[in-house]
Amino acid sequence: MKMKIHSIGSRLFLAFALALAVVFCGGVFTFMELRKTEQIAQLVTTSIVPKRQIWNDIKALSNQHFVLSKQQLQTNDFRELARIKTAIKETELSLFVEQVSLSSLGLTNRESDDYDAFQNHMQTYLMEAATALNKLNSGQYKIAYSRFDKTAKTSLKRALAKIESSIETINREHAQANLAHRDSINQSKRMMVISFILLLLTLIALLRWITIRISNPLLNLSSTLRRLTEGNYLTRIPDFPDRKDEIGVITNATKAYQEVAQRRLELSKVVEREAKRLDAVLSNMPVGLCIFDQNFRIILKNQSFNELYELDQADDQANQKYCELIGAKIRKNLDGASEEMSCHDLITKVRSNQSFAHTWRLDNGRAISVTIQKTSEGWVSIHKDITERLNAEAKVLHMAHHDSLTGLFNRNLFADTLENVIRRAKDGEAASVMVLDLDRFKSINDTLGHKAGDELLQQVAIRLQKVCSPGDLVFRLGGDEFAIIHHSNGIHASSRTLAEAILAILEENFILEGQTVSAAASIGIAIAPDHCETTDGIYKAADIALYHAKNMGRKCFAMFTTKLEEDIRAKESLEKYMLEAFNKSEFQMQYQPIIDTDSGEVRSFEALMRWNPMDDTAVSPALFIPLAEENGFINTLGEWALEEALKTAANWPDDIRVAVNLSPIQLNDETLYDTVSNLLNKYQVEPQRLELEITETVLLDDNAANIKLLKRLHDLGVRIALDDFGTGYSSLSYLRMFPFDKIKVDRSFIKAMGNDDNSLAIVRAIVGLSRELGIDCTAEGVEDKKRLKAIESEGFSEVQGFVFSKAMHADALMDFLEMTEYRGRIAS
Repeated sequence: MKMKIHSIGSRLFLAFALALAVVFCGGVFTFMELRKTEQIAQLVTTSIVPKRQIWNDIKALSNQHFVLSKQQLQTNDFRELARIKTAIKETELSLFVEQVSLSSLGLTNRESDDYDAFQNHMQTYLMEAATALNKLNSGQYKIAYSRFDKTAKTSLKRALAKIESSIETINREHAQANLAHRDSINQSKRMMVISFILLLLTLIALLRWITIRISNPLLNLSSTLRRLTEGNYLTRIPDFPDRKDEIGVITNATKAYQEVAQRRLELSKVVEREAKRLDAVLSNMPVGLCIFDQNFRIILKNQSFNELYELDQADDQANQKYCELIGAKIRKNLDGASEEMSCHDLITKVRSNQSFAHTWRLDNGRAISVTIQKTSEGWVSIHKDITERLNAEAKVLHMAHHDSLTGLFNRNLFADTLENVIRRAKDGEAASVMVLDLDRFKSINDTLGHKAGDELLQQVAIRLQKVCSPGDLVFRLGGDEFAIIHHSNGIHASSRTLAEAILAILEENFILEGQTVSAAASIGIAIAPDHCETTDGIYKAADIALYHAKNMGRKCFAMFTTKLEEDIRAKESLEKYMLEAFNKSEFQMQYQPIIDTDSGEVRSFEALMRWNPMDDTAVSPALFIPLAEENGFINTLGEWALEEALKTAANWPDDIRVAVNLSPIQLNDETLYDTVSNLLNKYQVEPQRLELEITETVLLDDNAANIKLLKRLHDLGVRIALDDFGTGYSSLSYLRMFPFDKIKVDRSFIKAMGNDDNSLAIVRAIVGLSRELGIDCTAEGVEDKKRLKAIESEGFSEVQGFVFSKAMHADALMDFLEMTEYRGRIAS
C-alpha cells in the first residue's frame, strides 16, 4: 500500500534525512577509499620497501662476501686472514638474518621462486668458495683460483641476477602500489567532490522546496489574512487544491474565515435592510400593532393602531399604560353586546394565559380582531379590522349553499338536507322529494341563446318559490334540474297537489329577450320513508319517477312505484343483453316500400331495424333504439344498418333508392362521412340512391356542426330527408337552414286528417310548401285505401304505409317488385 504523507514536519524530516543520507553515503565512500589508500601505504611500508631493502642488503652482503672471500684467497697475512674470516662469518650471519627477515615478510609465488633460486645459487656459491679455500689451504693455488673465479663467481652472479629480478619485481609492485595509491587518492577526492555537490544540490532543493511549498504559501496566506482582517472580504485566497498538510488546513481555515466574514457582512447588511423594512412595515402594515411590557406600559405602536382607535398625537404620553390609552376609546366605541369585555377584563385574561384572542364589534359596524401573545419582556397585541373578511365568509357560506344564478339552494345543501329528511322520516315525519326537469330547455337555449336560457331558469325559480309553501325547500341541482323537499300532512295528496300547481304555473308563457316562449316540466316524486329510507335511495327513486314522467309524454308528473324501479332494472337488463344479441346476429333489417302517388311505382324502400331474439319475442325499436342512444351503442348499430341496407340495395334496380334513419347521436361521430363514402364505394351504389332520414332533434343539438356534416353528405350526392315533420319546435325554420330533398309528414297528422280541421290545414300547408320548394313530400302511416285517396287528393308525391306492405325481409323484396299491381298506377 502506498503511504501518503501530508504533514510538513514529516516532509522536512524526510528532506533532512535525505541530505544526511547523502552526507553519510559520501563519507562511507570516502572512508572506503582512504582505507584502501592506507592499505596500499601499509603494503608499501611493511612489505614492498622492506623487501626491496632486504634484497639490496642481501645483494650488498653477497658482494661483500665475494670480496672478502677473494681477499681471503689472495692474502697471506695471518692477522688479515683472521680478520677476513671473522668478517666472512659475520657476513654469512647477516645474510642468514636477512633471508630469515625476507621470509617473514611473506613472498608472492614469483618472489618465492626467485628466493628459492637465489638460495640455490647462493648455496652453490658458498660451497664453491669453501672448496676453493680448501684447495688453497692444500696448496692447490691454481685450482683454487680457477674454481673461485669460474664456478663460485658464476654461481654468485646467478644469485645476484635473482636478486636483481626480485628487486625489479618489487619495484614494479611498488610502482603499481604507487599508481593504486594515486588512484585511490583521486577517487577519494572525486567522492568528496560528488558528495559535496550532492549535498549542495540537496540543500538547494530543500531550500527551494521550503521556499515554494512552505515559505511562499505562508507569506501569501499571512498577506491574505491581513487583508481579511482589514475588512477586504473579497480578496482572493490562494488555492492549494492538492495540499492536505498544514498549508491546506490553514487555507481551508482561511476560506472558512472569509465565508464567515462575508456571511457576517451580508447578515449585517440584511439586518440593516430588514431593520429598515421592519420600520417601513411597522409604519405601513395594514394591522394595528402594540407592544407593551409586563407592567402594560406601551413600548411601541404603529400608525394603523392609531387609525383603528382614532388616536392622535395628543394621546401619546411617556410610560403610558395600555388601558389608559385605549380603554376610554374601547368603551366609547364598543356596541352594547360587547361592552362587558372592557380593556381591564382583557388584561385580566391575558395575565392568566400565554395568549388571548378576542373580537370587538364597534358601534360603527367594524369588527376588530385582537390577538395578544406573551413574550419574554411583555406582550404583543395585533389589532386587525376583519369586517370585510367576515362579510366575505358570510358570502362564501351563502354561495356554498346557494345557486349563483337563481339564488336557490344548491346540490350541496340538497345532499345535506336529504340526510336530515331521512332522519326525521324515520321518526315519523314524512316528506316528499320532487325532482323537476324542464322540457325542451336545450331547444330554447340553443334557439334564443344562453342569456335567454339563464333568464328562463331565473323565472322558473321565482315561480317555484311562489307556488311552494314556506316550509318547502327549493333547490337547483344543475342545468335545468330542480328539486323540492315538501313537508305536509297527508304527504301523498299534498305532493300531487303541489306537482299539479307547479306544472300549471310553468305552462304559463315566459317572456324571454322580448319574446313569448312556452315551457313546461316533468316531475318525479318519491316519499320518505314510504319509498326509501336512505338519502341516495330516495333521490334515485325520485329520478326514476322523473324518467317515467318524461317517457309518458312530458308536461306531467309521476309518483315512484316499485314497478317503475322494476322497469329500470328491466331496461338495465335489456342494455346488458343488447351487445350479446348483436354478436349473435339477432338484429335484422326489414324494408318497407315508398310508393310514387302518380306512377304507382316503388321509388324507394325504408330500411327498418328489428331485434328478434332467438328464444323470445321481438323487442320493439321504441325500446332498444333510445337505449342504444343512451349508452352510445347506436353508432355501432347505425353503421351496421347502413352497411346492410347498401349491401341489399346493390342488388335492386338502379332507379330504386334505400332510406336509412340516422340518430342524432350518429351525427356527433366524426367518422360518419367517411363511413358513408366508403360503404357506397364498397358496394358500388350511386350516392343518389341513398337517402338519409333525420329528425328535427338533429338540428336542435349543435345544429351548426350537424348542418355542416349534412351539407358534406348532400354534396357527395346523398339525399337528405326530414322525418316526422311538424312535431317539433319551430319546424318551419329548419327548412331555411338546409335544402332537404324530402319532407316526411308525421303519421299523427295523417291519422287526424279526416277528423281534425287543424291537422288537415297543417297537412295542406306542408304539401303546398314542399311543392313551392320543389322537394318531395311523403305521407307516413297510410293504413287503408280511404286514407290513401285522401292523401292523393292533397297532392303528396309519395306514400308509405300498411296499405301497400308491411316491412319485409330482404329476400322478399324482389318478389314484391315483380308484382304488376305495384308497378302500375295505384288502383282506386
